Amino acid sequence: MFYRNHFRMTFFASLVLCLGVLSSCDSNNGGNTPQPGVFAWTVQQQPQGGDELRDVSALDETHVWAVGHAGTILIYDGTDWSSQASGTTITLRGVSAVDETHVWAVGDRGTILFYDGTDWSPQASGTTITLRGVSAVDETHVWAVGDRGTILFYDGTDWSPQASGTTDNLWGVSALDETHVWAMGERGTILFHDGTDWGPQASGTTDNLWGVSALDETHVWAVGVGGTTLFYDGTDWGPQASSTTGNLWGVSALDKTHVWAVGDRGTIVFYNGTSWTTQTGTTTGTLRGVSALDETHVWIAGVGRTILFYDGTSWTTQTGTNTGTLRGVSALDETHVWTVGTNGTILFYDGTAWGPQASGTTAFLLDMSILDESRVWVVGGGGTILFYNGTAWGPQASGTTYFLLDVSALDESRVWAIGSAGTILFYDGTAWGPQASGTADSLYSVFALDETHVWAVGAGGTILFYDGTSWAAQVSGTTHSLHSVFALDESHVWAVGGGGTILFYDGTDWGPQVSGTTDILRDVSVLDESHVWAVGGGGTILFYGGNDWGPQASGATDTLYGVSALDETHVWATGNGEIILFGTK
Repeated sequence: MFYRNHFRMTFFASLVLCLGVLSSCDSNNGGNTPQPGVFAWTVQQQPQGGDELRDVSALDETHVWAVGHAGTILIYDGTDWSSQASGTTITLRGVSAVDETHVWAVGDRGTILFYDGTDWSPQASGTTITLRGVSAVDETHVWAVGDRGTILFYDGTDWSPQASGTTDNLWGVSALDETHVWAMGERGTILFHDGTDWGPQASGTTDNLWGVSALDETHVWAVGVGGTTLFYDGTDWGPQASSTTGNLWGVSALDKTHVWAVGDRGTIVFYNGTSWTTQTGTTTGTLRGVSALDETHVWIAGVGRTILFYDGTSWTTQTGTNTGTLRGVSALDETHVWTVGTNGTILFYDGTAWGPQASGTTAFLLDMSILDESRVWVVGGGGTILFYNGTAWGPQASGTTYFLLDVSALDESRVWAIGSAGTILFYDGTAWGPQASGTADSLYSVFALDETHVWAVGAGGTILFYDGTSWAAQVSGTTHSLHSVFALDESHVWAVGGGGTILFYDGTDWGPQVSGTTDILRDVSVLDESHVWAVGGGGTILFYGGNDWGPQASGATDTLYGVSALDETHVWATGNGEIILFGTK
């Protein structure tokens, strides 16, 4: 989100309930050391309950588990879904069941939980890095993967690290047996474990891969950004046409002719052994995980605690409280603040209370840019672009179906939007049209300082710079995905991302600043050289006082996706469960 007046605030959002922290390395800038204790955060809007379900694992018709944000664990007994006490408020991102008394769940801050058939209890992971996937073969062979190339193995007694040979974030893992395990992640990374060591396999793509499912040694599927679908035949990985350009987050292979993949905007695609086709679901919200037990028992979990069930004929909703995630927030002044999120949600703050505005869409809305009260842009899933004229929201034609993740406006005739697969769009006051980015990597954030100084950041440490004529790459020095960028002037630019990465640009080079966290950082907002905030996983809020980064107590435990600073006494942060935090001195 981006506001341009005397100063700017921009912030990228991506999944929701907590405030995040920035991390990584170091850079020198004059200023004051931050004093986190002087700043207080309070809740303006309470989280709306368990929001997003991240994964699902079906053991049999009466034992199905789904996990998600704020420690949510649900179990299906064949009739109803009910909650199980997880003992944590940390976001859980993966679940795998071996039998009724051996179930594992993993999540943020190195969290690993184990279910013994009666209770969930923590297991020591030995790391605080976010874990994003887990796959169990049996009681003594369990793998978990996560950020910064983390791979952990459980031998029935303890968890221990395994060398992955990469620092790329790993998003999914599928274990067929002790000697056939696949993991995948950022920039098309695919790793294979032969029972002794992990080694790379050529994927043929640089797209982020988010889900993997191994049926046997010669039938493995991986899915990811922009509908990317890959198939492994035992020798090589190759692409398959998925029938969608939306992001795919999860895949489950039942047999060679029954494979399901799910993703953005309620997308469900099915592979019959020959081709992928679309199946009609019951939601337009993001779907994160899928688990196929047999041809007539398939479950999907997603945003708003949505759970879909397939009986072999059609998809129906089994449960769904439809609480949402707020991804981006932007403040024009004390009485004009907007935040956006799942299911077309747009909320407006008038200085007294938050209330909804009609968006006219059910798309996942991800970020915004504000010029003034009557010129506001919002972007989101499926190429959605909305414009607010001071009275009502209406659509603008983008010419793309790719996810648009951020937007930045200089004035009415100079607006940029970026998104999946290297998409960059430019609005000249009349129509949107493409600009060549020179990359196929997804772009997550954009910031326009003036017409010859525009930055975009994204997957794999990608940083692009626009000089008024063309886009060109800048060296970031990291392979972590960068989720947000904010420019105060030509020599004071910050970018934040995975693994607590914080980068600073001094007008010549990008260099790291020490964040003090390994949590993923989702957004950054700059007021001046000594007032910078970053938010991210686990409710992390970091503050930069001109010299060092330090934490601020948010009171939140789930991911924060957006932050916007109006002045030193008016700062907003938003996240999962539609939480809204307000910060002031």
